[in-house]
Amino acid sequence: MARELQAELSPMAEWAQSGSKASVDALMNSWCTRLESLGSLSLGQAMQMKQTIQDLSFESTLSERLLEKVEAKVLATATAATPPPDTTYTPHKRKEESKPQTLLKPENFITVTEWSMLEKSPAPARLEILLKRYLQLGLRNLTEQTVKKGLAFLLALAAGKLSQMPTYEEIYEEVQVFKRSWESVKTDAEPTEVGLLTYPDDPSSLPKALFDRAYKAEDPPMGKDVRAAIWLAHIPMRSTSKLLQKNKKQRLPRPDGQAAVSEQHANEFQSRMEQCFGRLERMLDQGCGQNAIQDGGRRELQLAAGASILQRRTACLSLTGPAENFNQMEYLQ
Repeated sequence: MARELQAELSPMAEWAQSGSKASVDALMNSWCTRLESLGSLSLGQAMQMKQTIQDLSFESTLSERLLEKVEAKVLATATAATPPPDTTYTPHKRKEESKPQTLLKPENFITVTEWSMLEKSPAPARLEILLKRYLQLGLRNLTEQTVKKGLAFLLALAAGKLSQMPTYEEIYEEVQVFKRSWESVKTDAEPTEVGLLTYPDDPSSLPKALFDRAYKAEDPPMGKDVRAAIWLAHIPMRSTSKLLQKNKKQRLPRPDGQAAVSEQHANEFQSRMEQCFGRLERMLDQGCGQNAIQDGGRRELQLAAGASILQRRTACLSLTGPAENFNQMEYLQ
């Protein structure tokens, strides 16, 4: 086709000298349309056309129009051959063992149906829903921040149902459960295409091909603010974390601070009672009632009173559940 167009230039220039304006315009339009329909135009072919057009006796307006069409075709051919930038989504561009991937706003990528399931499901099922959403989005290798943001999301969902907040030591164990569960889910899943290295905060900014693969038209993503960010400072990601060194057995505070205040009052009450018993013991040692209460009786008094000071039971909910067998464990709700 390119050779035919090249060969037509000379007779078309001669026709333009004596033909009617309507016929000349028709010939020009036909030639330009066929040039645009070419699959590609090599640089050598374009140079020949350009030189021929300049050498022939076309009027300046016709010559400029033809040269403009040739330039546009060269540009279109070169652009189509240019490889996409690294940020462009191309399936199978990277191996699954390549760089870790980052997704910082999991709550924005959950679908309408998944939200309904999250609100009524136990902890292990919530974890499974989140991890499967990661798989559908093309995640294969999670950065530390992706794990942390995911766990903060689960903690925010569970906070309202927990009778007692977990300790930092327990949260660290949940981090390990999250990681083990991800490896298990990823291994069991069917091979799918790898997604992006860094995901946008808004799923509408995903490449269209990735969005269409990750979501169904009847179940689109629906972002919700679950206040996950307030839990980020309370998640120890490593065994060397200062949260574990200083607060290993301390429980996480609730968003309203009620749990922290209640525990503080209980500790103050216990401290005051211990001070009272200390003063009583000193009085006894100084001789007050020395003949009335012997050492054995004093110990019985202390034990009887101490047993009624404060009784506390620990009942903590798991945020994620065990790494194995999501649906076979029973959890407190």
